[in-house]
Amino acid sequence: MAFSYHADQESAVGAHWNSAFTDVSMQVHPESETLPGEWYLELLATAPATRGQGVGAKLLAATKSLAEQYGAETLALTLTSSTRVQKNCTAAKGIN
Repeated sequence: MAFSYHADQESAVGAHWNSAFTDVSMQVHPESETLPGEWYLELLATAPATRGQGVGAKLLAATKSLAEQYGAETLALTLTSSTRVQKNCTAAKGIN
């Protein structure tokens, strides 16, 4: 699963996201996460049974393609952990 959006949609996405979660730890940050012209990848997750099969890389490629279709200048994401899977996926795509 991948969830992403253009910077122009951040306010609307944040409002809907926050209304869906009563647990404040799941709510988006009050400050902006995006820059103008940016496509932000909020969430990318794979089922444990599919890990190591390139599913995450395919989701990342599809997200990049969608961002390009909508005219985004950059694709951004925030890694909150330094797991092996995240390192492998991002290193393969040239993300530091």
